[in-house]
Amino acid sequence: MKIVEQTANQLKLQASGWKLIIMLTLAYAFPLVISLQILVSSYFYMPWFIYPMVGGWILFSGFNLFKILLYGEFRVSYTFDKSLGLLKMKRQTLRGIKITEWQLKEISQTEIAERIHKDNDGTYTMYSIKLKLKSGEYIPVHLPGVTNGQKNQEMAECIRQFLNLKV
Repeated sequence: MKIVEQTANQLKLQASGWKLIIMLTLAYAFPLVISLQILVSSYFYMPWFIYPMVGGWILFSGFNLFKILLYGEFRVSYTFDKSLGLLKMKRQTLRGIKITEWQLKEISQTEIAERIHKDNDGTYTMYSIKLKLKSGEYIPVHLPGVTNGQKNQEMAECIRQFLNLKV
């Protein structure tokens, strides 16, 4: 996420999810190609039980590849506009552009959410920014590919200072 524009009345943040989408696409496309190659090149040499396994992997990879490309967010931008009193979130996907708006006066504070993820490789922590509304609801500030706590903290502080929010 980077600050695209900052004036007295407007703060525009933008993040690109291309790196994450390309990485996930390659993660599913490579095994898909290898599975197809195994299936085609060794039609007469494989035991019968390999065909359903390779076929299952082809379906699984193809479905996930389709889902990533269809629902992945390629670009996300947040525009905090004091002159209009609005926060605009603009998300660009292959299906089109979706714009969501909130009133700036409804935002009461910024928070950093911490999520601990455990898997076979170990434990790691993911951080994200949330804007708390006066109603108690939260607006997630989604930063594709950014899980660094310090980077999220800097962005949250920038938003807090721009909106003149209390800590």
